This record gives sequence, C-alpha cells and structure tokens, in this order.
Amino acid sequence: MATEQKTSSTGVARSSTPETNKEIVRQLYAAFNSGEMDRAIALVTDDVEVTTMAFGTVDRGKNAYKTWLSNWKSAMPDCTVTLKQQCASGDQVYNEINAVGTHRGTLRTPNGDLKPTGNKLELNVVEAWDVRDGKLSRLRVYFDGLKMMRTFGAIK
Repeated sequence: MATEQKTSSTGVARSSTPETNKEIVRQLYAAFNSGEMDRAIALVTDDVEVTTMAFGTVDRGKNAYKTWLSNWKSAMPDCTVTLKQQCASGDQVYNEINAVGTHRGTLRTPNGDLKPTGNKLELNVVEAWDVRDGKLSRLRVYFDGLKMMRTFGAIK
C-alpha cells in the first residue's frame, strides 16, 4: 500500500503524518526526562529556532538549542516534563506539559543568572513545535515567567 505524499504549509512535499510528528515530540520529552541531551538534540534541525515568550528571546541553531535545553536541566537536574495534552495538524504539534524540578543549579536568563534556591518549581507550559523532514524545526514556548522568577527568589 502506498503512503500518500502530503504537502506542508510551506508547499514542500513531506511523508510525515501528524501522528509521527507527535511521536517525535514525545521522544524529545523522554530524552529530556532521562537526561539524554544528545538524543534530544538529534531530534532537531540544524537551523532550529526557539522563541521563549516569557523572556522575549529567540535562539537559532542546534548548538543554541543544546545550550537552551541544557540550561534548564542544569538549573533543575531533577526536572521532568509530563505531557498533559497533545494535538497535531499537518507539520505542527501543540503540547501542554507540566514541568517540575528543584532549583539546584544556576539558571541563566536574559536578565541575569538565578542562583540555586532549592525551591521546587511546577510550571504549566505550552509548546508549539513545527516539524520539517522528520525533525523539530521551530519551537514557541509559553510559560508563567513571573511565577518562575518568584519561585526562584528573583521577585518578591
């Protein structure tokens, strides 16, 4: 049986389906939870773009993504994400996750470094991923930055 070739929003033919795209994101979360950063990085494109809405930052490239992802895991080594809801349409995957971790390392932010507090952080996060050629190519991540800054003692 032949697999139907679909066209992405950019007009480029692709063979992935919304279900396979969702699975790629689930693999990323599993790699993050187990601390396998190299496995996580292998799932993104060389030109991946990450927009962190709470910080107003855009990071580009695989090395920048590795730094971005490692920053969170270094600041909260026990951090895990739990997928609460996931939906996909074409080459886009939308995820509601719950991230929980203890602030045991320095978190680098655009406004300065947040030194370890030992405080536990629980954040509801929404991530919107674009998939291109079987890899994650663009992330827009939304979370309550004020809650994070309060939990980590940067704001009273």
